[in-house]
Amino acid sequence: MYKIIKVTSKNRSELSSQLSNLKKQIVYPLGKSTFTIEHGNDYFAYYENMGKMHYWCVVKNGEVIGSACGIVKSLELGGRAWYLCDLKVDKNYRGQGIARKLFRKIYLYMFIRYRIFRVYAISMNDPLNEGEGCKKLIYISNNFLKEKGNLEFFLLTKEQYVFYKQYLDEYSLTHTRGIKDIVFDRSSSGAEIYHLNRQKLSNITFEELPNDAYITISTYSKSELSKLFIHDGILPEGSAKVLTSYSAKNRPYIATDQV
Repeated sequence: MYKIIKVTSKNRSELSSQLSNLKKQIVYPLGKSTFTIEHGNDYFAYYENMGKMHYWCVVKNGEVIGSACGIVKSLELGGRAWYLCDLKVDKNYRGQGIARKLFRKIYLYMFIRYRIFRVYAISMNDPLNEGEGCKKLIYISNNFLKEKGNLEFFLLTKEQYVFYKQYLDEYSLTHTRGIKDIVFDRSSSGAEIYHLNRQKLSNITFEELPNDAYITISTYSKSELSKLFIHDGILPEGSAKVLTSYSAKNRPYIATDQV
């Protein structure tokens, strides 16, 4: 039998190392290539950086076989929701309803503690298996989550960032170095990845950017920014389905440093 436990200050260190090993099973799609994620020495630092984190692990015989995270977030048009992320189950235990139990656990916790019933999540689009991840999230949530939009990810060079900066004044440069390192083909040469986020203030300046840096930005499909990039021949490097339990009019803002 397995049990679902909440991450606390007492079990944090032990669970952190196990989750890092479990994460190695997951390869994410991005355009025609893929990437993996490394979270450094403290697995949870990245999720705490996004907001109030509540994290659960599924443990069997002392081994972590699944996990999910809920982060309390404020919505741009008012109200709060929780962001379901890092939902994963060991490949040897999939198909046993573990992900559904995790979702219910977090949903009840968020409702009882915060009176938050709205939830959102994203599912990276896999060119080889379009929409499969989205269908799984809908199933896991017992049809509570519905697809509400498509998020596109653009990758800019430093030179391109300078050219489009007039359209990006509301964004700040951020990075997740050390707490979430993205390892994929385009960065295998050592180029650093930066993010544009319009909800965070940062002291990172343009002058600090290495010449070979890549700057990532997310925007919903058919937004003015998306249309501008595509018109100029800059196509999305990847995309993700956004699922919410509430109106599409209040879709969440999700920066690339939150994916």
